[in-house]
Order: sequence, then structure tokens, then C-alpha cells
Amino acid sequence: HFRFSPDFIKSESSAFGLRSGYTDISQLGVDRWVAMLAVVSPDGRDFCVVDAGTAVTIDYVDAGLLHQGGLIFPGLHLMQQALFARTGDIKDFAGKTSVPEDLALLGRTTEAAVRFGAVQSTVGAVQRVLDSASQTCRLIVTGGDALGPRPCDGLGCDQRNQLLSSGLKFQRIC
Repeated sequence: HFRFSPDFIKSESSAFGLRSGYTDISQLGVDRWVAMLAVVSPDGRDFCVVDAGTAVTIDYVDAGLLHQGGLIFPGLHLMQQALFARTGDIKDFAGKTSVPEDLALLGRTTEAAVRFGAVQSTVGAVQRVLDSASQTCRLIVTGGDALGPRPCDGLGCDQRNQLLSSGLKFQRIC
């Protein structure tokens, strides 16, 4: 209607010093690539980007700006929904109790145990990646679930809203 032609972005093997570690670059989601570009800085530190949304993605980039790879797994809500939908009578406990916002380690109701389990599994995955990184690794967290009970509480994360929008200004238009 307005006679505009869309420009599409895609993941690249390298841009602005960042190099992808994927053997087949077409397999790296452009959202993850753009998020990593948004974090690249000349300070020579490695970094880990956690995008906590419908899915959780974790990507690690070393100090030489080489993407070492990443993880993708269900987000907090998806993990909880899967348990409530596909596990025996556990669905009968969904929504029966209020779960406090100050997430503890262990739940005292089934609903709290499911919710805390989703959070702790996410924190555990992030911690495993950080354990393999350098002591100076920056942890950057974004995504819708980064705004509520954060999956990286206690890990010293830098919360960055709109990380993908920030990264788009660095991405080359194809």
C-alpha cells in the first residue's frame, strides 16, 4: 500500500568483529545473532547473553569475540505449562495457590514447586555456562521473563530491555 519494500536481516558468519561459532550459519537464529551484536564492545571481555522469553536462549562469546555456541530450552512459562498439561494429576494443582514473588529455592505447594523448579533449572543452566567462562564474563539478560522473577537473580546480571532493538542498528541490511 505504501510501496515500501521490506529489508530482511540474517545471521552472518562475522560482523563488527563478532564471529559465529556455528558451522552452518543458517541454523543460528537472527534474534540471537542480533542480541550478541548489541553486546559487542571493545573492552576485550567475554559475555553471555540470556534471552528469557517463550524459549530461553543462552549464548556465550569469548574475549576474542568468537561465539562458542549456545543453548535453547523452554522458557519459564512453557516449562510450567508442559508439566501442568502432560503430567498426571498435577494439572489439578494449577492456580490453586498463590505463589510469592520472592522466589525461594523450594516450594511448599505443588504449584510453587513447579514454578520454582522452572526458575532453578534456568538459573542452573546459566550457572553452568558461566562456570565454563572467565571470571570477568559479563552476563546480560533480556526478554519478557527477565522482568518478573528473574532467572538470573544472584548471578550479577545486567538487565537489558529491548536488546534486539539495540542490536538491529548494528546489523547489516541484506
